[in-house]
Amino acid sequence: MNWYLIQTKPNMHALASKNLRQQGFKVFLPLVLKTSRRSGKFVNIRVPLFTGYLFIGTALEQFSWTSVNSTLGVSKAVTLDGHYRAVDTKIIEALKYRCDINGVISKEINISQGDRVK
Repeated sequence: MNWYLIQTKPNMHALASKNLRQQGFKVFLPLVLKTSRRSGKFVNIRVPLFTGYLFIGTALEQFSWTSVNSTLGVSKAVTLDGHYRAVDTKIIEALKYRCDINGVISKEINISQGDRVK
């Protein structure tokens, strides 16, 4: 499976994910918990780890980049030198490894009082 980086329109990651899935792509949107204040209360909300970006996966060698780029909620597929390039699968696997079942990155805090850190 090849994974590609997609830039979404502001605050449209959920809509872009839904529409890309309907086109047959796998979507990976790593999330983090962010504490914010709503109506005087602190709440944890899930926000994208990479604001404005998500990953799509496909096993197809050929597909229409025009349909991806014109998907509702998508700004554009990210290119390098004008070419669509797959993201290294090791990066995706490492991110997925740190995610729970809901796609939220778990914080690994293994620091104790008195530990030496850099």
